[in-house]
This record gives sequence, structure tokens and C-alpha cells, in this order.
Amino acid sequence: MNPEEQAQLAASQPGPQVLSADQGSYFVRLGDLAPGFRQRAFEHALSHLQHSQFQARDALAQLQDSFQVIEKAMQARQEKLCLDQGSSARAEDVGPQEAQDAAALSRVCTLLRQLHTASSGLASSLQGLPAGLQQQVGRVRHSLCELYGIVSSAGSVGELPAERLAQSRAGMSQAWRGLDQLLDGLQHSPPLGWLVGPFTLAPGGQP
Repeated sequence: MNPEEQAQLAASQPGPQVLSADQGSYFVRLGDLAPGFRQRAFEHALSHLQHSQFQARDALAQLQDSFQVIEKAMQARQEKLCLDQGSSARAEDVGPQEAQDAAALSRVCTLLRQLHTASSGLASSLQGLPAGLQQQVGRVRHSLCELYGIVSSAGSVGELPAERLAQSRAGMSQAWRGLDQLLDGLQHSPPLGWLVGPFTLAPGGQP
């Protein structure tokens, strides 16, 4: 919605309004809006929701690529350990390999933080929705924190617990797939209790 439409919405006194965390914008129940505003407000809220989804999907794709790099490094490290049991030739390659490992781990941590930010954006866009959807967002955020804890605590690729890492990655992927399915349903059948927005407050405005 453009500024003029948002001003018209505010003038229509759509019902109880909920301030955002920064108190610079507000949300309102979809069902409290007049029919003339409801579709536009829904489209406005949906655009914010889809932006957060796009950010999350982009970061997930990059995360998958980064984990493939780490998997190859773990396999190569294991094969090298099997082939030369602590030889001097192995020691010569440790420096460059450790630098590559550190870069890969750092990249994963950065992407996980980006995903957590995107999930926070999704959470703010899903206020007033059924508990099942809220709980799914919570599962996503929990899975991200768990995976971040595993990766950030490893000093090198060799210190990553392979089995636990695989389980955590699978749990995160499953949580995101479940959330995507719920969000797709929301876009086709939005509940009237959805707190849509954010809409900008006029200077000095109050909900």
C-alpha cells in the first residue's frame, strides 16, 4: 500500500491497532478492516511475508552449498588420515587446509544468522495467526539455534560431530519445509484474526 492508501486506512479507524516493536508502525486485524481495504491490506502484508520467505530460501540454498563444501572437506580429511598416518607430507598441507576450513565454517555461521533474522521477520508477519503456525516458526528458530551451536563450537571441520550435525541439518530442513507448507496455505486462505501490516504511523500518531 502506498502512503496515500495507508493514510486513508488510518482515517477509516479500522479497529484496535497494535504497535510494532519500534513503535513506528502498527498492525491491525484483517477482519476489522472494511471490505474496501481488506484485499489491499492483505496484499500489503503478503508482500512483507514473501520478502522474508525469499530471504530465507536464498540463504537456505547458499547454506546447502556451504555444507556440501564442508562435507567434501570432512571426507578428504578422513581419507588423508587413513592414507598417511601423521607423515611429514601431511603436515605441510595443514595450514592452507585449516584456512579453507575456517572460511567454510565462518560462512555457515553467517548464513545461519541470516536465516535467524529472516525467521524473526516471518514471526513479526504472523501475529494473530493460529497456534500451529506460531509453533512451527518456533521450531524453525530452535533448529537454527541448535545447528548454529554445533557449527560455531567447532574449531575446525575435523571437530564437527558428523552424526549430530547430520541430524541437526535434517531437523532444520524438515522444520522449514513444514513452515513453507503452512505459509502457502495462509496465502490462499488468510484467517480474519491475522494482524496484517506493518502500516506506517503518521508523525506523532498513536494507535
